[in-house]
Amino acid sequence: MGLHTQFAVFRFVSGGESEQFESEVRAMLAGFFKATTTHDVQDAFGHYYSPEEALQELSLHMVKAQRMESKEKNLPRFEEQGQQLDQLSSATRIDRDGKLIGISFGIDKKTNPKSRWNLFLRRGALPMLELRTFHGNGFQPNQQIETDLIKTDAVVWIDGFLGFGGKKYIGTDDNLYLLLKWFKLRLGSQNHNDNHAVAAGLDLRQKCREISRQETSSENHSTRRLSSSGSKTREFEQNFDQALLGLVGNEPLNLLLKTMGTDLQKWLGNEPQGEPTGQSKQAE
Repeated sequence: MGLHTQFAVFRFVSGGESEQFESEVRAMLAGFFKATTTHDVQDAFGHYYSPEEALQELSLHMVKAQRMESKEKNLPRFEEQGQQLDQLSSATRIDRDGKLIGISFGIDKKTNPKSRWNLFLRRGALPMLELRTFHGNGFQPNQQIETDLIKTDAVVWIDGFLGFGGKKYIGTDDNLYLLLKWFKLRLGSQNHNDNHAVAAGLDLRQKCREISRQETSSENHSTRRLSSSGSKTREFEQNFDQALLGLVGNEPLNLLLKTMGTDLQKWLGNEPQGEPTGQSKQAE
């Protein structure tokens, strides 16, 4: 049976092998717990932690899970909604991009027993953490939660109700732009995880951040809401394309993108845009 994502949070990071990865996981979880005013966290084995204790436990599990993914090629599969979890609380699942390794946990399960969140690292030249929950898991988002999450340098993606309530992205211009490109070009499904590709991706992120700051004339980035498709989204992307070309130049940008595993023609193309986490299949 298909599982439809209701709410997802994305945050670009330096990669699973970097020395900063554990602190980046901590930062994302800390921002999430604060935004959702989490009182307690339950791991896959039913152990309860305070949010502060959970930061230590979950970030260590996430680092171990990524090291395991890097070393092991034939990992066991586990049920998405089941309790068959390994010693790292690490759930292996299948979605549109293939196998993803990560951790699962619930928040405030005494008041919402269905609570379940999955945290994954999507690899590639623009690695990012993705935290998601599905329809039916009892989460009730609101605008304050969204606003607080954006302040943590994340992008929020929301599916109103199984696709009928409207899908939208919320975030700063630079993060929104890169996320739109990430899914359009399926950057996470490409095998470009080497240091040169990730370094090029970081360089691109910094250039996009510079454009975003110039547009707002402030260190505080403005927040934008976009639908997953539509004329306003296309106009935003095209305008940012031109700003990036103006800052970097065609040939230098093309060389940078080639190091990341794509090129300028594909980057500026008008191919149909992919959905971030619209549907997921349970592991077999």
